[in-house]
Amino acid sequence: MTYIFDLLHQNHCFEMLLRKKVDTERGQSSSLKTALLDYIKRCLPADSEKHNMVALCFSMRREIGENHEIAASTQLKMIESQDWVVTPELKSSLVKVLGLLKDSAESFSKDSCVRQASRCVRRAKLITLQLHLLNQGSNLCIINLKPAELHNTIMALPQCYQ
Repeated sequence: MTYIFDLLHQNHCFEMLLRKKVDTERGQSSSLKTALLDYIKRCLPADSEKHNMVALCFSMRREIGENHEIAASTQLKMIESQDWVVTPELKSSLVKVLGLLKDSAESFSKDSCVRQASRCVRRAKLITLQLHLLNQGSNLCIINLKPAELHNTIMALPQCYQ
């Protein structure tokens, strides 16, 4: 199967496999889904587009939500690794994270994963608050805070109604 999936991927025909009607009565759909996901995890771990395509084909909304949430966390770690300087790139990165968290929460809620969806919504609210502060001219960082930094950050806010 790996050889066939490799050929389909190399010839840009991977989508063709997903468009074929699969006989679900004999359990072949489940086998194909498992084989495709295993192939993507082993051979194409960085290709989130293919993972999402397979997940959409088999209505695997939770997996799509996890993929978006991981991408948002990765983006936040990249922001954390850099010095906190308010730039248009920082704002666009935060908007990208906000979009990923929104999509993640939506996918989780469609699959009735309420706890995961709520976690994404809470993180999205924090990102929205950070963007609001940046748009108000504040350069205060409220994301990626460590517990020791929390008290000083809250005290630095002019009003902490958020």
